Amino acid sequence: ESGLYECSVEMAYVRQAASGAIGVVIWLKELQSDRRVTETHWVQSGNAKGNKNYYERNGKKHFLPGYNHVNALARLSIGEDLPNLVEENKIVKIYDFAQGKEVDTEVPVLTALLGARIKAGILKETVDKNEENAAGDYVPSGQTRDQNVVDKFFRAADGLTQAEIEAGLTEGAFIGPWEAKHQGVTKNSAVGVRDASLASAGAAGSGQVAAGAPTESLFKTKAPDVAPAA
Repeated sequence: ESGLYECSVEMAYVRQAASGAIGVVIWLKELQSDRRVTETHWVQSGNAKGNKNYYERNGKKHFLPGYNHVNALARLSIGEDLPNLVEENKIVKIYDFAQGKEVDTEVPVLTALLGARIKAGILKETVDKNEENAAGDYVPSGQTRDQNVVDKFFRAADGLTQAEIEAGLTEGAFIGPWEAKHQGVTKNSAVGVRDASLASAGAAGSGQVAAGAPTESLFKTKAPDVAPAA
C-alpha cells in the first residue's frame, strides 16, 4: 500500500536503450518484509535528443526527472552527486524476456549505492495493461494492473528532503504532509478502456552479484546553469 517505507538499495545498475538513452535501474528492498520495488529512471536522453541529462524550457535548462530522482537518492543516502559515482562492471542475474528466465548479465553497477539506507515515499498505482497493436504501438487493452512507484525520497536518519537540508532545516516539514496525503491511497493512472486500434491488430533479478572492475562512466558531466529540482 502507499506509504513511507524504510529501505536499502539492493542493486543499482546502468542500462542503455537502443535509442542511446541511459537509465539507472534501482532495486529497493523494504527492510521489514524484504519486498522489492524495481524501477528504471532515465537519466540521459537518447541520440535524437542529444544524449543530455537535461531539457530546455523557456530558455532555462532543467534536469530530467529521472536524473533528479536518482541524484536525490545518491545525495540523501551517501552524500554524493550522481556524476561522482564510479561504475564497476559486475555480473548480475537479470530477467531476460527472450529466454524467459534470469541470466547472468554483465552491467555497470553503482557500487557505492549498494546497501545504502533511504526512506522512500512509495505509491500504489493502478495503470493500464497495454497491448501491441498492428502498428507496433503499445496501447491500453481495457484491463488494468497495480504497481508500486517511488514518489519521493527522504533521508533515513531524520526524514529530511534534499531541499530542506540545503535550506539548513533540522526537522522535515514535507514528510508529514506527504504521508497524510498518500498513506493507504491508491493512485489511479489508468484509462481502463480498450484502445480502438487493437481491433485491427529491463524485470528484476535475484540480486546475486559477481566481482567486477572499474569501467568508463556512461554519465555526462553536470550541465551548467540547470534549474534545481523542486
